[in-house]
Amino acid sequence: MKIKQFFSQTSHLAPISFKYCPHCGKPLQHQKCPACDYKQYFNPAPTVTVLVCKDGKLLIGKRKNEPQKWAIPGGFISYDECFLETVHREAFEETGLQLALRGICNVMTSHVSPLVQTLVITVLCDVIGGQETPSDDLTELKWIRSYDEATDIAFKTDDYLICAYFDNKLPLFPIDERFIRHR
Repeated sequence: MKIKQFFSQTSHLAPISFKYCPHCGKPLQHQKCPACDYKQYFNPAPTVTVLVCKDGKLLIGKRKNEPQKWAIPGGFISYDECFLETVHREAFEETGLQLALRGICNVMTSHVSPLVQTLVITVLCDVIGGQETPSDDLTELKWIRSYDEATDIAFKTDDYLICAYFDNKLPLFPIDERFIRHR
């Protein structure tokens, strides 16, 4: 399996441009405010996906929101949060599980829709505790033992990661020891 780090589920991008400066309220000119020098950038949204493993199985969840298909747990990184803290938070919010982080296994760009581009950091983790319960953005959880059990997957990135996991093709970049377990 070849490493893939760019995925697109749309044929075009159409970010929404502000008409007025969010800082001072003056009209923007070419995404720049002539009054306060604010500049609007069209950056990808940083996210994490969490490959939750137990006994060779991988956990996926049924999404509450569109597309209401199966996905790897994960979500957006908050402004005040280290991405490794996001892994712990998102996994616990969506699955009720506590994890030990094993390693970073991929970083990808994904054009999810014309309005949303994400930078996806994927972390491989093992279950060390908690009570398995779908919550937050997920309505169901299911453990899969092979790629063939991964049907109706919401995102191309998730499909790729699930396949790579079961093919044992995920290189691991080490995790800062301070973040392996949630504090």
